[in-house]
Amino acid sequence: MATRSIVPRANDEGGIGTSSKKWHEGHFSTIYADTYEGVHAGANKRIVSPNMMRLDDTNTGSDQDTVFNIIDTVSFNTTTDGSVWCTIDFNDSDFDTSTDMTVDLVHVFDGTASSSQAVRLTIDCWVADKGEAPATGSPDVTQTRDLSVDSTTDNTIQEYTTFITIGSTNFGESTRTISFKITRDPDHANDTYSGSYHIVKLIAKQS
Repeated sequence: MATRSIVPRANDEGGIGTSSKKWHEGHFSTIYADTYEGVHAGANKRIVSPNMMRLDDTNTGSDQDTVFNIIDTVSFNTTTDGSVWCTIDFNDSDFDTSTDMTVDLVHVFDGTASSSQAVRLTIDCWVADKGEAPATGSPDVTQTRDLSVDSTTDNTIQEYTTFITIGSTNFGESTRTISFKITRDPDHANDTYSGSYHIVKLIAKQS
């Protein structure tokens, strides 16, 4: 006979463990959650679960590779400015318009590197109401990052925390969509990495 499921008497009731008495570890094939809070999310942070995350367009100098987790891997070459558009639609119950949002980045440096090398990225962000296409024109937020190589081992997956910060002053009451344009500028003096660079995943967080 198949193993029976353990379920509460009603939805959103009960729990396993407490803040003072935690289970040591657990092993699962798949986990589904409306929200996630924990060490990986950072101090007093929770990961904001996207309703949908999609790559809208890739321009010259970047391309999509194989599917990896939430979005496809995006590769940037070393000789041509490359951009990618990524749009996230958030759930009504999960998005807090009164709280700043930070976005962490999971990425890969593909090739031999030294810790003194870096990739130069410019991030433009547009916010929009639920169901609306993000506005064109000037972005609501623009930031630049020089991402240093954390590991000199080829093809090591690395995480860059607080890759983007979007202040709550940019959010309206009905804001549920954020679009990102991420551009690598290999001709910039601060872009000193000679190998291919890959974006694997974006992780949106709020307090």
